[in-house]
Amino acid sequence: MTEHDTETYNASSIKILSREQAASLFLFEQVDRLAIKYPSTPREFIGRLLEAAAVTNTPLEPIEQRYLVGNKAIPKIPEVEAALLHILDQTRWR
Repeated sequence: MTEHDTETYNASSIKILSREQAASLFLFEQVDRLAIKYPSTPREFIGRLLEAAAVTNTPLEPIEQRYLVGNKAIPKIPEVEAALLHILDQTRWR
């Protein structure tokens, strides 16, 4: 942060987001919302699933329907599954 930045940063720089706005900007808010909606699914799995969705640029709706609701009418998303496996593998070795 430069000296100029501190001069222009004030209370009007702070923006209070609605839950929906926060969810669209922050992965952790989406994870929290889905963990509440699907309490039998581990929060860690939901987090990794949404991370896989983010890296593959896949919309949340089909992922939620297929992998959290269990709607088999929604086709598997191979890119998300591959990304999820990679993320889980990387997490295991941390």
